[in-house]
Amino acid sequence: MLVPGMPLHEFAQRMQAGCTLLPLIYPGSEFYYLQSPLWPEILPDVDLNGPPFNCVTQPDPSDPEEGMAVRQVARMWLSPSGAVSPLHYDGHTSFLTQIRGRKRLLLYPPSALSKLQPYPSWHILRRRCRLDPAKPDLKRFPDFHQIEAVETVLEPGDTLFFPPRWAHYTESLDLSISLTYRFGPRRPATARLVNGLRQCKVSAKNMAGIRCGRIFVK
Repeated sequence: MLVPGMPLHEFAQRMQAGCTLLPLIYPGSEFYYLQSPLWPEILPDVDLNGPPFNCVTQPDPSDPEEGMAVRQVARMWLSPSGAVSPLHYDGHTSFLTQIRGRKRLLLYPPSALSKLQPYPSWHILRRRCRLDPAKPDLKRFPDFHQIEAVETVLEPGDTLFFPPRWAHYTESLDLSISLTYRFGPRRPATARLVNGLRQCKVSAKNMAGIRCGRIFVK
């Protein structure tokens, strides 16, 4: 549940063991996490043009407009031990850097998405999957144990790269601070397609006899 306007000092209290504040919804079983754009005072310390991020942001010398650009300002995630992020996928190339504590992740490739039963794009929970890897419903997911996942534990200083549509489930093993960054194409797919077609110097004569099909742009 989103709690707008909660003071930071109250959030810090609720993250402590033995907190005496009344629960907001679930007595005895509430976990809180903070998601926020990285504070302006800290943002200059994050060099998104340096390693490891330059592996996707470095432009192609032959076409500077190609490659990736930042699509979302760096975000900070603060969560206590035991807090989880349900299984979901992102539409952009992402990095996750662990600053404090440990975080466990399960990652599933795009080829497994249909088995994870994601909600449709029009749903309020779009990009989230119905499968809960921590408590799988084996009646609904009888092939759960055949779905291969990559498991990793991030420690302070580790950075994880995952491409678009890789579903991931996260669990904070300690009081955890993480940073996330999202990147996307420098120009929209339609612009890349139009530019590519303009470079196709094929005359009508050379097109004779060529069977035309449909073009799909990812």
